[in-house]
Amino acid sequence: MALSRQRADSSTEHFGVSMCRHADIARLGLSIPKRLLPLAVDRNALKRVAREAWRLAEWPDAPRPALAMIRLRRRSDTWRSLPRGALKRAWRAELDLLIRRARARAPA
Repeated sequence: MALSRQRADSSTEHFGVSMCRHADIARLGLSIPKRLLPLAVDRNALKRVAREAWRLAEWPDAPRPALAMIRLRRRSDTWRSLPRGALKRAWRAELDLLIRRARARAPA
């Protein structure tokens, strides 16, 4: 299944996630376009934050999706002025919200 082309199952202001329950291997895909975050250090930091948020997320009611794709859909202009620590905290808060929404929409 091409999750990169699938419509988001859940989304927030800046991120979207598509999920698939049935797959042979568990994988998390991340799509962080260069046009939205031009610096590689920022893209890599966002990927680390997203992986950690996904790893620590609890799925008490349903099993964790086998395949998932988290996409950065738009960038905030305020991100340029934030120090990196504050930026990571903002990303993490929004990614936690995204995962909570996805968990709520996941079939049991």
